[in-house]
Amino acid sequence: MTRASAEDASGTAVVLGAGGALGSAISAALAGRGVAVLGVGRTATDETEFERAVPGGRWLTADASTTAGADAVAAAVDGPVRMLVQAVGLPGGGPLDTIDPAAFGAAIDLKLGGWLRMIRALDDRLGADARLVALGGHYGAEPSPAAPLAGVVNAALANLVRQLSDTYGPRGSRSTSWPRDRSSPSAWSASPTSRPLGEEPPPRSYWTNIAPPHPLVD
Repeated sequence: MTRASAEDASGTAVVLGAGGALGSAISAALAGRGVAVLGVGRTATDETEFERAVPGGRWLTADASTTAGADAVAAAVDGPVRMLVQAVGLPGGGPLDTIDPAAFGAAIDLKLGGWLRMIRALDDRLGADARLVALGGHYGAEPSPAAPLAGVVNAALANLVRQLSDTYGPRGSRSTSWPRDRSSPSAWSASPTSRPLGEEPPPRSYWTNIAPPHPLVD
């Protein structure tokens, strides 16, 4: 199969963690704009709520953190992928002085490893203007002893997003990190790293802390 071309105007938005509150809301917003949505979740019990919230959306029960799950998603997608959203939530880890050290590795494999497996599985479907979107959080930049798991994983996620930009940016795809505390336009405008919608990033930069100007996420 050849890589999706720049002329492909149609395509699917794949949302990982679509059974969660943010994943479901993103799926509903995209579907409301006429975008075909494939919601992915690890439990079949989320399917009913997803179908209620996202009319016309398709649901797939799969563990997106595994190679088998990524292959199942790839098999369920026809045509180009316009957007791949990582909205998988993290389990609670407890405070730093009691957390199981193994939880860090497991969470990174879930949030980062799973996303990278999915990107590779869908690599030949990514259109020239595709978006790779990860939901992070402010703990990545503002650590809290009460939430060490979220802090470490979200910091690593932001780093991965920038590295993905180096690889997929020259192809035309843009990687985006959405900290959860900047999930509203008012928060974007107050952020020192925000930029006006419609303003292009500096040369050689395909990454931004907020949503880039794009019909799917503006």
